[in-house]
Amino acid sequence: MSPRMVAEQLGVAPKTVRVWLRLRGEQQTNGRWRLDPQLVQALIDDYRARVREGERTTCGVQGCTRQCTVRIGLCRIHARRLRRNGDLEERDGAEHQRAKTHCPKGHEYTEANTYVFSDGRRRCRRCRIDAVMARERRRQARDAAIEMH
Repeated sequence: MSPRMVAEQLGVAPKTVRVWLRLRGEQQTNGRWRLDPQLVQALIDDYRARVREGERTTCGVQGCTRQCTVRIGLCRIHARRLRRNGDLEERDGAEHQRAKTHCPKGHEYTEANTYVFSDGRRRCRRCRIDAVMARERRRQARDAAIEMH
């Protein structure tokens, strides 16, 4: 049975069934959900236990006490995280920056070659030194040109 068939049976969107499957820790096999009869029955029972029109319940995430009426049993914050990230972990949007191992000019971010600011940003020490040296060369060239005239 597919999530679409279960969704039709319950009168919900197929995405809702897929979210329930992820929350239960189920995994896809070769990009497809494999639902055995016991799992389908568990989903149906969970749906009937949680979802009643207008009934308020607490969020299904451990430690969250927010109220929700969302059909998947999550508060708005956790439902948005799941939609955006595919999981319930809080992210600050900077993972892609922290995952970088080299600066834009190709220097490796090592402890010796990296300035780390108090807010977590990183800057390449080699690039910073190169920029200061280039600025100094330009200043000296400008001063030399002025003296010639």
